[in-house]
Amino acid sequence: MKSQVSTRDYEFSHGKKPRGFGSWAFAFDGKDDVGSVWWAPAPSTYTAAVKAARAEARKRNARDVEVCS
Repeated sequence: MKSQVSTRDYEFSHGKKPRGFGSWAFAFDGKDDVGSVWWAPAPSTYTAAVKAARAEARKRNARDVEVCS
């Protein structure tokens, strides 16, 4: 089963959907403290970062993925 990727907090903070090229951080299963945030291999496109985040979520047995703002 694919992990659900939420962009809610990112969109609230930036006023737009995530896209483009850069450094992307993700939180898994609501654990968004600084020590738990996972950074996608950077720099990368948002699409590639989401793919990598889903793979990391599988490793962590996480169901939910949140794009950090």
